[in-house]
Amino acid sequence: MKLRITLVAFFFFIFYAWTACANGLFLEAGPGVISSQGSTYTAVRYQKETSKLFDTDSFYEITYASWNGPNNNNALSFARGLRWTVAANTYGSADFGVGHINRTTANLGTPFQFYFRFAFGIKVGSFDLSLGFVHYSNGKLIFNWPGPNNGEDFPTFSLGITF
Repeated sequence: MKLRITLVAFFFFIFYAWTACANGLFLEAGPGVISSQGSTYTAVRYQKETSKLFDTDSFYEITYASWNGPNNNNALSFARGLRWTVAANTYGSADFGVGHINRTTANLGTPFQFYFRFAFGIKVGSFDLSLGFVHYSNGKLIFNWPGPNNGEDFPTFSLGITF
């Protein structure tokens, strides 16, 4: 619990250390697929726009997520994302970051996780709607860490408001 509070405080401090253009708060949900079948994913994401990265719009994101089912878990993640304009008011985005889960399971064998999110969305005024795909993995194939790494996978729908 102490680690979670420290991580949240640290990430919010980092968010406010950078100047920003816009912020957003998002609710996200979706069913589990592949090794996550039978679970439902829900998350709250906070996004903060930041300076361009690789000449592309970018943002920082903190996510608190939870999923039920046989490998239920809670995760706190911090990511950096890129956003590409596809057409008027539509975009594609990709986030990559790190996270921490509250317990190891048959799908995730370490508390430390990598977080990936890919999405396609549309902005209508201050509302943001997107379809995405979220993946949690401990990178066992790269780092050869002990324990399972089946990962957790969720196609998602997100509704957000930007301010």
